[in-house]
Amino acid sequence: MAFSPLSVADTARLDSDRALVRAMQADHGAAVPGAGLPGWQLVLDGRLGGPVDEAALEAFGTILGDALCGSMGLRWVRVDDEYGSALGLRLGETSITVFPRDMVVKRVERDEHPDLQHLHDGVVEAVGQMEASGEHT
Repeated sequence: MAFSPLSVADTARLDSDRALVRAMQADHGAAVPGAGLPGWQLVLDGRLGGPVDEAALEAFGTILGDALCGSMGLRWVRVDDEYGSALGLRLGETSITVFPRDMVVKRVERDEHPDLQHLHDGVVEAVGQMEASGEHT
């Protein structure tokens, strides 16, 4: 697994995701700014009632990732491995990496209802346990 800083295109992708979620918020008339994940959950729930494209789901994953960055000191990076390349969150210089943009998509694909706060709290707990175990590089 190789890590690299975000490219200009990667940063633009994340910014586009954030703008898409804000636009969805405006479309639904939700008063979300400052509300954190519970507010964004209202917007996501409104989207799940009809057809939702993968780009919109990834955008909610970006919002989740931003919340994780703020809670844990994770940072966005590009991750390359034998399966391809993706945007993920890395803890410091460790190998601990999570992929919030995929978390929301995969749950919807499995006909689950993604709960942003639950996902956030689960990642915080899991990353904390991995970091404390020392079983990472």
